[in-house]
Amino acid sequence: MQHSPEYDLRVNIAVPKKEAGIFLKAIGPELDAVHAKRSATNVKIKNNAVQICIKAKDATALRASVNSIINSIILSKSILEE
Repeated sequence: MQHSPEYDLRVNIAVPKKEAGIFLKAIGPELDAVHAKRSATNVKIKNNAVQICIKAKDATALRASVNSIINSIILSKSILEE
């Protein structure tokens, strides 16, 4: 039996404590997105950072998850700065 590769990405994003919760809420809907069938994402706040862990069955699913989360964070940040 051939073992399929699994892709794993872990990222810590340093943010002010008050913004961490906002980013967490913004990322929430992405956790149930269509590509979530081929990937699993865990997001939590630790100290002054948002920790994101993504495990995916293939590189395409990993990229889709990363892009969705990054876009949510960028949008949240731009709204906060207005």
